[in-house]
Amino acid sequence: MVNTPLLQVKDLRIAFRTGAGPVTVVDGVDFSIDEGETLGIVGESGSGKSVTCLSILGLLENAQVSGEILLRGENLLALDRAGLRAVRGASIGMVFQDPLASLNPYHRIGWQLVEAIQAHGRTSRRAARARALELLGQVGIPHPAQRLDDWPHQFSGGMRQRVMIAMALANHPALLIGDEPTTALDVSVQAQILELLARLQDELGIAVILVTHNLGIVAQIADRVMVMYAGRVVESGSIWDIFRESAHPYTWGLLSSVPSLTGPVLLSDGEARLRSIRGLPPNPTAMPSGCRFHPRCGFVMDVCRTDVPQLESADRPGHRAACHLPPERRTAARLEATVSGDG
Repeated sequence: MVNTPLLQVKDLRIAFRTGAGPVTVVDGVDFSIDEGETLGIVGESGSGKSVTCLSILGLLENAQVSGEILLRGENLLALDRAGLRAVRGASIGMVFQDPLASLNPYHRIGWQLVEAIQAHGRTSRRAARARALELLGQVGIPHPAQRLDDWPHQFSGGMRQRVMIAMALANHPALLIGDEPTTALDVSVQAQILELLARLQDELGIAVILVTHNLGIVAQIADRVMVMYAGRVVESGSIWDIFRESAHPYTWGLLSSVPSLTGPVLLSDGEARLRSIRGLPPNPTAMPSGCRFHPRCGFVMDVCRTDVPQLESADRPGHRAACHLPPERRTAARLEATVSGDG
């Protein structure tokens, strides 16, 4: 018996309407996530990570979205506004990057939690307030009974993000999406939030999609990783596949830019130093032909400039990469990229 994934995204394409016509920012993305699994989606700003996740909940304005987004077999793209409202917060919870912008400054924390709880069920205000108190304790807010009636500005950035996580979990969703949930926080608080997410996932059995530009973050929490570049998936696989057997030059570049206290993430004989990927991501209105990464790639071949590489099996089952570089050359190229920074 084959288990059906909790969420399946098939041939997702997203284009924004502009005065010059539609501009495609996500182009044929496919992925899935199982019950209780954590999927990390990584890539630079503008790679399509956030809009992919926003499309799942129908939160994109002025956009043309096509393909299929199946939640337990139901296509979310076919739902009307009422149907989407029933999914948001109930089946899928979302935590955004900036908690101060996400919380309403004119309402107390308890009021906002109660509103989120009552939006998806016939719950009395008294029962909803008790649930809100339980949630604050669950996400590690000290003295929750005293903090329930505080205003958002009375919380630190990390505590506000804990409140946002509580709100996202208020109605027992099966899937939690974190859109760069630690970016606005300092490093020590980032670690606390990631530890909280991992603990809650273990306790509640929820699936998590974690969007980030930092591979170091997904290494701490994800089961699988999907690497996006210029609106396309360029590599996907397990943590081991991505960190030890990665097969795409863009992934090598991301790995080489991760700070490390003990040396490079990828094994090499050379001296490690923090590097950046040369060049800039392409403008969505003028995407390169062939492989979209070829203008920045240190291993570019003629075929890369003309032919679009397909996402194909790499070294291990479940590991896929979209690269024209022959498999027999990838190990040597990966080591070269780590030493020279030519990813």
